[in-house]
Amino acid sequence: MQGETEADFDEDEEMPLTERDLADDAQWKLIQKNTFTRWANEHLKTVNKSLTDLDSDLADGLRLLALVEVLSGNKFKHINKRPNFRTQKLENVTMVLKYLEEDEGIRIVNIDSTDIVDCKLKLILGLIWTLILHYSISMPAWEGEELTPSDGAPTPKQRLLNWIQTKCPDLPIKNFTTDWNDGRAIGALVDAVGPGLCPDWEDWDPKKNKDNAKEAMGAAEKWLDVPQLIKPNELVNPKVDEMSMMTYLSQFPNAKLKQGAPLRPKLNAARVRAYGPGLEPKGNQVGAPARFTIETFSAGKGAVEVMVLNPKGQKEPCECVFNNDRNLTYSCVYTPSMEGEYRVIIKFAVKEIAKSPFIVKVEGAAGDATKVTASGPGIQKTGVIATKRTYFEVHTKASGAKAVPIAKAGSAAKSSSRAGPGAKTGPGANGAAGKGQIDVAILDPHGHRDKIRPSIKPVEGKEGTFLVEYIPHEPGLHSVNVFFAGIQIPNSPFGVQVAPASNAKACHATGRGIQPRGIRVKDNAVFKVHTKGAGDGEVKVQIIGPGGAEEKCTIKKLPNEEGVYECVYIPSKAGPYIINITFGDQHISKSPFKVEVGPFKTSKIVAWGPGLEGGVVDQPAVFTVETNGETGALGFSIEGPSQAKIDCKDNGDGSADVTYWPKTAGEYAVHILCNDEDIPKSPYIAQITPATKEFLASKVIAKGPGLEKTGVQANKWAEFTVDARNAGKAPLKISCMDVDYKPIDVQIIDNKNGTYGCKYMPKRNVKHTVTITWGGVQVPNSPFRVFVSEPCNPANVKVFGPGVEKGVKTSVKTYFTVDCKAAGPGDVAIGLTDDRGMDVPVNTIDNKDGTFRIEYEPTIPGQYTVMVYFADKEVPQSPIKVMVTSSIDVSKVKVVGLEPKMPVGVPQQIGIITTAVHRLPKADAKVEVTNPAGQKKEFPTVATVDGHTCDLVFDQPGPHKVAVKYAGAELPKSPFAVEAVPSTAAPKKPIQEDMMGKEKAPGVKAGAPGIGQKPKPNVKAYGPGLKGGRALEPATFTIDAKQAQGPGGLGVTVEGPAEAKIECKDNGDGTCEVAYLPEIPGEYTINVTYADEHIPESPFKAKIEPSAFAPGSAPLTGAPQATVPPGMEAVTAYGPGLNPNGVFMESPTEFTVDAKSVPPVGAGKVRAILTDPTGQKFESPVTNNNDGTYKVAYTAFAQGPHTIDVTYNDAPIPQSPFKVTAVPGCDPSHVKAYGPGLQGGFTNQNAEFTVDMKGAGKGGLGLAIEGPVEAQMNCKDNRDGTCHVEYKPIKAGDYSINVKYADQDIPGSPFLVRIQNPVDANKVKCYGPGLNPQGVIAGEPASFVVDASESGPAPLDVTTIDAKGKIYRWNLRTHCFL
Repeated sequence: MQGETEADFDEDEEMPLTERDLADDAQWKLIQKNTFTRWANEHLKTVNKSLTDLDSDLADGLRLLALVEVLSGNKFKHINKRPNFRTQKLENVTMVLKYLEEDEGIRIVNIDSTDIVDCKLKLILGLIWTLILHYSISMPAWEGEELTPSDGAPTPKQRLLNWIQTKCPDLPIKNFTTDWNDGRAIGALVDAVGPGLCPDWEDWDPKKNKDNAKEAMGAAEKWLDVPQLIKPNELVNPKVDEMSMMTYLSQFPNAKLKQGAPLRPKLNAARVRAYGPGLEPKGNQVGAPARFTIETFSAGKGAVEVMVLNPKGQKEPCECVFNNDRNLTYSCVYTPSMEGEYRVIIKFAVKEIAKSPFIVKVEGAAGDATKVTASGPGIQKTGVIATKRTYFEVHTKASGAKAVPIAKAGSAAKSSSRAGPGAKTGPGANGAAGKGQIDVAILDPHGHRDKIRPSIKPVEGKEGTFLVEYIPHEPGLHSVNVFFAGIQIPNSPFGVQVAPASNAKACHATGRGIQPRGIRVKDNAVFKVHTKGAGDGEVKVQIIGPGGAEEKCTIKKLPNEEGVYECVYIPSKAGPYIINITFGDQHISKSPFKVEVGPFKTSKIVAWGPGLEGGVVDQPAVFTVETNGETGALGFSIEGPSQAKIDCKDNGDGSADVTYWPKTAGEYAVHILCNDEDIPKSPYIAQITPATKEFLASKVIAKGPGLEKTGVQANKWAEFTVDARNAGKAPLKISCMDVDYKPIDVQIIDNKNGTYGCKYMPKRNVKHTVTITWGGVQVPNSPFRVFVSEPCNPANVKVFGPGVEKGVKTSVKTYFTVDCKAAGPGDVAIGLTDDRGMDVPVNTIDNKDGTFRIEYEPTIPGQYTVMVYFADKEVPQSPIKVMVTSSIDVSKVKVVGLEPKMPVGVPQQIGIITTAVHRLPKADAKVEVTNPAGQKKEFPTVATVDGHTCDLVFDQPGPHKVAVKYAGAELPKSPFAVEAVPSTAAPKKPIQEDMMGKEKAPGVKAGAPGIGQKPKPNVKAYGPGLKGGRALEPATFTIDAKQAQGPGGLGVTVEGPAEAKIECKDNGDGTCEVAYLPEIPGEYTINVTYADEHIPESPFKAKIEPSAFAPGSAPLTGAPQATVPPGMEAVTAYGPGLNPNGVFMESPTEFTVDAKSVPPVGAGKVRAILTDPTGQKFESPVTNNNDGTYKVAYTAFAQGPHTIDVTYNDAPIPQSPFKVTAVPGCDPSHVKAYGPGLQGGFTNQNAEFTVDMKGAGKGGLGLAIEGPVEAQMNCKDNRDGTCHVEYKPIKAGDYSINVKYADQDIPGSPFLVRIQNPVDANKVKCYGPGLNPQGVIAGEPASFVVDASESGPAPLDVTTIDAKGKIYRWNLRTHCFL
């Protein structure tokens, strides 16, 4: 392939332009395709793979990956082994191209992964040619290769042609096409590489070119292991492809002749070469040794004869020494004795060689070699580098001589000099040194004389000065011998220590400064360049910032690290940066680096810990992140040679301990993100060392008072012990810092028994953090957080005040004082229980002077217990017993409505009157009934204007006991004896009461005043409830007794079709608000009396209309104004937040209020008030779900019993208040994870799920994802006990998502998620003869292929319509046949 197509393959490789047929079946294209296929198969057969069709066999990337693995000797880690989809194929091919460019340094021009997947033959051929150029022609070292004296390195084409021309000097081979068509050139090359395989190639008939090529190529394949990548008929084709020929011929330089080859001993004197100054027509002098070399490698085995005749025809002696080297050379020397024309005759196997006899003109006497000097880097002891051209100058005139004082090296055992093949020997010098020939012989470290061939040229403008250039092939001591007129010049031979050649690809860079993201403006961006083993070279760094501006970079060689250079730059602008790193003027591996610099940013977030610096494979690497009050969603990402599982533990104090497990050694970039942006100094670079069995940090035990949370005091030694007896051998490192991250010195004493004594002295009363690592890995429980404080002494705490002395009364607030002034630092905790052992709320007030005021209000009489704790320890005075007496004279409380005999199953209302004599303080009333079986049941009471009422229901006949308590004290005569009898009476009429507690007969009506009757009391009643209302809705009115004369009791009764519950509220200003709840419509009579007399207009007639709500009943509670809708009795509350077994402290939880029974659904208002053990009240947020249910969320922060008052439209719901107990701890089984991201997803799309930790207690959440490739996971705290998690997979396959809480898997974890490519019908391809638009043959199967490998999973439907319009639906198999 030539012309424009070749430019696509390699821009540096120049090919002659020819006119070619560019059709698909062009001969050159077919030859090239066949050759490249055979070349690939020769390499693939080592891994049991092969190509049959170069167009399509590389499309899935698998065989391309295998080919590059064989060529490079490296293995790819992540391969799509079953690439059914296009994206998987593209990933495989992209991986190869990226490796070739970034790791192998191969330029890939105009070739993209889609070209290979789409089977574009031209570009596939281009890629294969690129591989051939690099791996078969450019890269291998060839034995016996002669380097040209040109300044630049030869192109691959020139290099191969030079080598062939050296092997076949007797043929004018100038190209890779027509010069090979007669078959003689390949015969000559085969015989040159394997002498004796084709010894008679010179006699071959050019007209029998195909036979010639077949014989030579067959011998090469059988005895040189050179496969026929091109066939004989292709080689002799005038349109043979040049690249195919180069591919085939590139196998010969390293071909080795097999043992047992049928070598023919035919000798060919014409193949003997002779060269050197002793055979040159001019330049030899009388008395000066004339040296030359005879090379017989290609001529077979025969005797060499040399005869030197002087101008008189006489023989002169000539010494010939066989060197026994690879080219079978002889070193010859003779010394002319007279001026004139000499004849040198050279014979091989009795026949004269080409150009023999050699005519040599000898002139004058030889010059003085002692006056010749040499100078330049090429003869310096050091500084010469293998494979790099060097030089020196030889000066034969005094004016130009610059003697170099170099001691004679002893490496040149023999005085032998010659000019190498191809080196131009300069004319004899005629100056201060006289006449003489300049000759240079260079011996390599193995003593070979024919491996390095220098070039010698006169320097223009500098008479008597000669430039000598050479290229050493390998490092080591070389001997440079400089001759003038056959004699070594002073200081010759020169010993030259050749250093290894620099290999930029053996260098690599590490560090934060070359990471693609994370660097910010004004950062000290640091990275290191590692050059160990790369030879000698200069490290150079060029940094190009936004707009092309160059940034300054300082480079410093580190004295303690061999071959390591530290580089620092400070970016001045945000934007993209390009970092070019070169060694020996060549880009190092993966250079240039692209870095996206972000804007300058400050943050309070601080990260620290050994996991940010290093670690060991398969051992946890731990670091800590402290937010220091900064808000935002934290995220973590670990990038490196392997995926690393990450666990994050929230410490609950604004910090988190993060652990990751690296699986492969190397450099890892640890990104710490806040709101998806790297924090300052992120990413951190951690160097992970290989796995070891030498130590195991998890076996280290660290303990002692110096590591305890409390007890450490400032300015005193804090001691602890590290026990590593079972942990193997590794270095111990301990660091300590205070709350401001200032280091504290730690002293370590090795006890020589595997244990260490450690101590440190904190200076401040603040939190200190102690980090302990063993071999760079944190030990269990590290880091240790120690809260340093002054010494505390609970014995010095004093407790005093009326609240712990005699005289404490119920329902009266009291207090006591806790004096901690002399006790040191510490927290005060109070526990108070009543006579029943129930907790009593207390209110703790910090007086800010070392004392605390503790307030409480006892509700029931009895012995109370006060427990006082200081710094988690009980003080000596504790527990304190306090006797509480009732502040209410319960003998003044009267119970009405409780009869000796009462019916079974009929609700009976009793009254607990507290205003019979004088108004008693308000307090709780309790009624408890014991049935004949001894079972007890408490009935709720309702506060009224003159006390409480209670609805009793006796559920079985027989003797009952009714116990009545007020303010916690049992009433006199309680418990009351009641005989429950079967009910035969009519429905009960309401009890008429007055404010004095006098009970009247049911249904009593007041008559009009008459003779002898008292006048009407001066009391008024008014309000809508005296005229009418609606059933099931409270009817209200007001009684005004401000003008009443004389004392008297107020009584209210309501008579009507059904009982109506009454509630009264004393306004404290002489008025009273009354509400009654009629259950059914009809006419009701309201009797209002004062001092047993009806007030004016009493009794009142009220007409009650039908209810606007559905039939039912509702209790009347709360203020008279409260609207109590029907259906309240069916309202329920349920959920984890009402768990009778308790809820966890500091953990959001919730419960549901179901009020669907109350119409209109969802229109009411729900309130929830949380009361903690100290008596503090908190309103909980309520969410209306608009379906009749309400979600209530709350968090209990204090340990102990809590109450939750729940109301609907200000009316308590049934069972309210609810009692729950908050306890410390957590339960991972309560954590739930749900969402589509745990079910499945598609590549390159965000997958989301939610982690619900409500009610699970306090613990750390850990997230990790494992799959075909790394997928970054971001977690956002919703601040309601849930977290929103997002990840974006880029490769299809099975992923495992681990969700842990408090280091334990939650239910369902790990979650297995299948990620697929999205369905895209546009990516379905159909092809094959069955779809040929030109038609198919009737009656024969017509097949075609539907390729849906890249379109995602979906059902496939195929139908056909024949010429008559009939539709056929086909069963689908791997292929479709019609």
